[in-house]
Amino acid sequence: MKKKISFFIGSMGKGGAERVISILANYYAAQNFEVDIILLLSNRIEYKLDSRINIIDFSSNKNRIISSFLWIKKIRSYVKKEAPYKVITFIGRINLLVIAACVGLKVDIYCSERNDPNNDGRSKVLNKIIKKAYLHRNCKKVIFQTRYAQNYFPETVKQKSCIIYNPVEVYTKRRTPIHKIVSVGRLTQQKNQKLLIEAFSEIIKEYPDYKLFIYGEGELRTDLENQILKYNLTGKVFLPGNIDNIHYEISDAEIFVLPSKYEGLSNALLEAMILGIPCISTRVSGIEEIINDGKNGILVNNKKELVQAIKILLIDKEKYNYIAYNSIKLKKIFSLNSVANNWNYIMNISNE
Repeated sequence: MKKKISFFIGSMGKGGAERVISILANYYAAQNFEVDIILLLSNRIEYKLDSRINIIDFSSNKNRIISSFLWIKKIRSYVKKEAPYKVITFIGRINLLVIAACVGLKVDIYCSERNDPNNDGRSKVLNKIIKKAYLHRNCKKVIFQTRYAQNYFPETVKQKSCIIYNPVEVYTKRRTPIHKIVSVGRLTQQKNQKLLIEAFSEIIKEYPDYKLFIYGEGELRTDLENQILKYNLTGKVFLPGNIDNIHYEISDAEIFVLPSKYEGLSNALLEAMILGIPCISTRVSGIEEIINDGKNGILVNNKKELVQAIKILLIDKEKYNYIAYNSIKLKKIFSLNSVANNWNYIMNISNE
């Protein structure tokens, strides 16, 4: 009988955590495990999944309090019935729900923190509850993407935690760069595309042939469209929305920019770096653990520095090629085999 690995997540819509689950779930299905993905918020699926993977929809249209009780009841019933070999949960609030639902049950839970816990909107009360939940015996390991996020938690939690990077798979080859600057991310306050549009309005004065493409969808689309109009950037700045083959779309970009206010570990940034696109990022959260400023990317603190960094890459081709060459070296660290081996190790799968 196949052993079952169960993933819990809000949805499988476009997002960093969702993409990582799609990669890991496909990997374990290929390794002859039975794999379930349990959705709590929405039944959207925007990633290609192995046909052997079971999708279980626990989404609810009730208010959050009522939904929480329903989720706990459904999760507990599921775990009792299916007795999964390993449970992997993504994102703090969902981690908490799964741990609470499994109190008194014999199950190994591995909780993954995906964002910057300092800035992801948790209340102080919720933070205290999550920190205590991670100490429950069913929570075998807390997985962080960066030391920055790990250091937010008390020593008691850090002692049962580890850092595992995101697996990054890029099959598209780098195309000849054209006069194109790109960014990828949900159109939200966190991703801070307004900063990039402001900076680009300065760049376009000296480099009128360049265009900016911001890929992604979100609640700030109208605000960003209005900003484009305000700076007279129609025909220069584009919001194409979510694109299926995003790697191909950005593979001919000259520069990639991540203007976020905070991050966990940006998959979009890693994918661009592995493609060999010179990247600029705001100096936030754990990004400094990936970008060595001036060597494999450029870190900035504000609009002025962002404008300056873009100009450096447009003018200094030696610097441009140096950063592109070094960024590709991340491919080995973030390969699926490397990351999957780390997950196997912490779950004692490789030793069985």
